[in-house]
Amino acid sequence: MFWPINSTGPVRARCSRRLELLAHLVFVLFVLLCFVPIWPIRALDPPWLLRLGNQVLQSAGLVLIGIVMLEFARHIAPWRRHLRARRALILSSVNLASVGFLLMIPLQIFLVGMTRAIMSYPQNLELMSNVALESGLQRSTFVRVFLALGYALVFNLAGRQLRQY
Repeated sequence: MFWPINSTGPVRARCSRRLELLAHLVFVLFVLLCFVPIWPIRALDPPWLLRLGNQVLQSAGLVLIGIVMLEFARHIAPWRRHLRARRALILSSVNLASVGFLLMIPLQIFLVGMTRAIMSYPQNLELMSNVALESGLQRSTFVRVFLALGYALVFNLAGRQLRQY
C-alpha cells in the first residue's frame, strides 16, 4: 500500500470520502455534459441522436475516471461497506456500458444515412456542397465508430480488471 505506516484510520477515511465525492461529481459532470448541450430532448430526430452519441463518446472518459476514483477510495478505506456495494453496481453496469457502445456502432451508421437523406434536399443545404457534406459525414462516422469500439473494449477490460481484485 502507498500509505505511510503511521497514517491513522480517520485520515484514510477522510481521504476516501473526498475521493468518493470527487467521483460522484465526475459522474454528475458526465451527465451534464451529455444532456445540457442538446436540450430539449427529441428522441426521434436523427440529427439529435447523432449529437447525443457524439456527446456520450466525447465524455465517456469521465466515467472511467470516476470508476478509478471510486476504486482508489475503496482501497484507501476497505472497511467502508457502501463502497463495496457501489463497486458491485459498477461491475454489473460495466458490461451494459460495453454492450451499449457496441450498439452505438450500427446506430451511428444508420443515423448518418438518415441525416444524409434529410440533408440531401436542396432547401436543407445551406453553404455546404454535396461533396463536402459526404466526406464530412464519412469521416465523422468513421471516428465515432472507432471511438465506440475503443470505449467498448476499455469498459470490458476495466470490468475484467475489477473482477480480479
